[in-house]
Amino acid sequence: MDAVHEGIFNILRDKFSMEPKLDMSLAALGVDSLGMAELTVDLEKQFGIKVDEDILGTETVGELIEYVRSKQKK
Repeated sequence: MDAVHEGIFNILRDKFSMEPKLDMSLAALGVDSLGMAELTVDLEKQFGIKVDEDILGTETVGELIEYVRSKQKK
């Protein structure tokens, strides 16, 4: 587990009080539009990235991890 994977799991665990799994949908964790807005702020702070509208296409925890990794490379 790398820093992005661990960091996202920690954010999701703290914010949504559930143990995330890579193939779990964000909706199953309880991420709604307000939750996504809050999550966006957390991701930008923790990983020093700029989140764009492409994040709305992420449906699973694994896709969210890949999204953050892709933003770090830019």
